[in-house]
Amino acid sequence: VGKVVVVLISDGRANVPLCVSMGEEFDPESDEDSKDGKPSRSYLKDEVLACAKRLGSQGGFNLLCIDTENKFISTGLAKEIADAALGKY
Repeated sequence: VGKVVVVLISDGRANVPLCVSMGEEFDPESDEDSKDGKPSRSYLKDEVLACAKRLGSQGGFNLLCIDTENKFISTGLAKEIADAALGKY
C-alpha cells in the first residue's frame, strides 16, 4: 500500500486555535501571553508545530508544504512546519 501525501498550502501563520476550529472555546488561562481573551502568536505557532510533529511521527504520511508567504517579509513559519513534520518545503 502506498503512502498518503498531505499537501499544505499556507503562509504558515495560524490565526485560530485548534479548539475553536473544533467548536470549543479558547481558554485564555492556557496561554500566559493571551491578550483580550485571544491567543498569542507564540501559542498559535507552538500549537501548529505540535500538530506538524504529530503528523511527522505517523507512519505512512508525507507532507509537502507550499509556502504562500511574501518572501520579502518572510517569517519562515511554513518551512518550520515542513521541518517539524519531516516533510518537504
